[in-house]
Amino acid sequence: MQQHPSASRLNIYFVFKNNSSVEINLIEKMTALVYTVFYVELTIKNKIRNDIYVLVLIVRQIKEKVKKNVS
Repeated sequence: MQQHPSASRLNIYFVFKNNSSVEINLIEKMTALVYTVFYVELTIKNKIRNDIYVLVLIVRQIKEKVKKNVS
């Protein structure tokens, strides 16, 4: 997979009530067919199910928004 020239990297930071901090790196890579793939890296100090569930929902929302913008 070749990296598209306009591929972007986005860092998003979250701080939860329990003071666990999480960083999500979204690296958008595009092929010539404009097929978008996201690589999500989670760095989690305190792994708590509720937090991870919230992150999954947020990442899904971001992916949906980008899909709409790309198409």
